[in-house]
Amino acid sequence: MKTNLPIVVARTFSISSEALWKLISHPGNLNDCHPFCKSNEVIEWNEDVHVDRLVYLNGRTYIRQFLTWDEGEGYTLRIGEENGLQSFVQWKIDAVSENKSRLTITVHPYLLADIQRLFPSCRINSGLNQECADIFDLLSLDSSTSLEQENPFQGTNLVAIRGFVT
Repeated sequence: MKTNLPIVVARTFSISSEALWKLISHPGNLNDCHPFCKSNEVIEWNEDVHVDRLVYLNGRTYIRQFLTWDEGEGYTLRIGEENGLQSFVQWKIDAVSENKSRLTITVHPYLLADIQRLFPSCRINSGLNQECADIFDLLSLDSSTSLEQENPFQGTNLVAIRGFVT
């Protein structure tokens, strides 16, 4: 899989790493927090296999196939059109303190893999990093949220994940 330089964004949140894990590992979680998500349907979700389908509002459909699943710590996945090019994404949680955690999302986008070869004078726009940073707006979490609820996103203030990131 050929990708370009990664886009990396990290943010710290006033929520425990356990609570953050529950939010990012919940099946179909993009239904509750992705502004361009029409649906996030589970294809297979069990202890060993995690695969889902992300359908954007514009009809574009991506399959997310989780490659690693480290309970409480994060995961890696491939995302792209079925049988198409795939981007590699890593979501990683670090505990900062008992009630504070840090989420780092690293995206290796296939879309930009050949841009330097095709346009040697082109440099990746730093604005892309800002767009990636907007992912973290989804986790402007209300620390009073009870994660014992049936839907762990209920009662949280989950705002914008950009469409190109999972």
